[in-house]
Amino acid sequence: MPAQSSDRGPVLEAIRADLQSGAFSRVLKASSELLEDCRENPELWSLKARALQGLRRFEEAEVCYLQALKQCDRHPRLLLQLGKLYVQLGYGEHAVSCFEESLERAPALIDAYRGLLNFQPIAPDSLAAKRLATLSRDKRRPVAIRAPFCASLSPACHEPCS
Repeated sequence: MPAQSSDRGPVLEAIRADLQSGAFSRVLKASSELLEDCRENPELWSLKARALQGLRRFEEAEVCYLQALKQCDRHPRLLLQLGKLYVQLGYGEHAVSCFEESLERAPALIDAYRGLLNFQPIAPDSLAAKRLATLSRDKRRPVAIRAPFCASLSPACHEPCS
């Protein structure tokens, strides 16, 4: 029986731990069961799709992400993860589209910039470069996440990241 919404925090924590430990079949089963009651939860869709990826069921993972995007109003993190799947599968154009749409919906999603930079440069005078420079100086983010972007955008990043 799926967990009630008040119980989901610990349940999701356990599923995340299973994903990290590589218990993909267990994650797939648990996330699928929870999705029966809560189809609009982007994290559950993400866990299910990532479990499918871990099981090397890539086509099913893609279908899962596409379903999730319909159910969750094209959630930016789901777009980002679908983009990463497309990178893994060698579908660069599709990946770029996902990263770009993810950034349109959530301009502070630094991992989407990282994905996009694998395919195309960001013009130093663009709005994206300005946003990325601002994010790279955001002291609330760990230096390990911010530093690579300062290096990528050295003309736009006038202050050290540390």
